[in-house]
Amino acid sequence: MNTKPTNKTISRNAFIATTAILVILLVGTGAYSLSSMSSNQSAVSSDQSTISSLQAQLSQSEVTQLAYAHFAAIGSENLTATMSQYSSSPTLYWVVAPSSPLNGTYTGTSAVQGTWTKFFKANPTAYYSLYNFTVSVSGNTATVKADVWYVLGGGKATLKLPYVLVYTSSGSSWRLSQEYWGIPGNPGRVSAGIVPTSSSVTA
Repeated sequence: MNTKPTNKTISRNAFIATTAILVILLVGTGAYSLSSMSSNQSAVSSDQSTISSLQAQLSQSEVTQLAYAHFAAIGSENLTATMSQYSSSPTLYWVVAPSSPLNGTYTGTSAVQGTWTKFFKANPTAYYSLYNFTVSVSGNTATVKADVWYVLGGGKATLKLPYVLVYTSSGSSWRLSQEYWGIPGNPGRVSAGIVPTSSSVTA
């Protein structure tokens, strides 16, 4: 004997079917939302990486220009231009072998300026040349490394220097905070064959 389904049975089956469809739709929507969020997060991360890379390149370019200007200021014995990049409390390390009258550590703008004043007075610079120049930027610090040769005393001596400049970011500008005129363990040296012939040469 066939039994026809009652209205209650039909309603219950319809409810179950509708609920199943809604669950499937919700699961699908949730999966899509998660996928969309993940995609957006990846896009944001990629954009941030691109911005960071561009900022680093810009900083490297700025610091490169500053370093070249600083080397040139020293080469032309321009005290004002030489002092223009320093921070409010710079440190200058002077390390020249076998023994330079200026060897020492100078902290503060007054001490640094006094050292450059003595050097420029004793050493008219004929020209300078630059080798192995590199710039690295990490956060708010930029480090410049180079080998710099200064021909001093009207051509009577050539001083070969391993040179390091350390710049720190101060707001929107880079300021020179540390400078190494020769490095401990790797000092600047007068090149062989071009020997100072005047007491005025004070590298």
